[in-house]
Amino acid sequence: MITSKKERFRNIMNTTIRYKGTSILMIVVAGIIFLGSLMGCVNGDNAGIDFFNRSTFTTEKWLNDFENRGYILNDFLTNYELVGMAKSSVIELLGEADKTDENTMIFFVGTKRHFITFDDEWLYVKYNQDEIVIDTEIRED
Repeated sequence: MITSKKERFRNIMNTTIRYKGTSILMIVVAGIIFLGSLMGCVNGDNAGIDFFNRSTFTTEKWLNDFENRGYILNDFLTNYELVGMAKSSVIELLGEADKTDENTMIFFVGTKRHFITFDDEWLYVKYNQDEIVIDTEIRED
């Protein structure tokens, strides 16, 4: 069967467009999957590898490196059980609170530990009348 140049060109273009559309769709899907996994890895959640948990906590780092407090917070919370600890022990570890409220010490952690953010995080340490820690919470503002 002999086909004209015009028909062959039309067949080639139809095939190319079909594959081109599939290729673009595959690139978009791959990009969405990549960005989703990247967001899970760097946002501090347990959805992936936590790139922000790359530093270990020391009192010296906490007191002197305000910009990286968020990086060492995961290690601190993993290795120190604050609930049940005396207020004075918390002060030995973290220094004086940046703010205080009735029966609550509030420590500035830094900019929220997520991929894109403008919020700050604060560590709230609540204690009872005997100055024993009864609750902790990380809040954003």
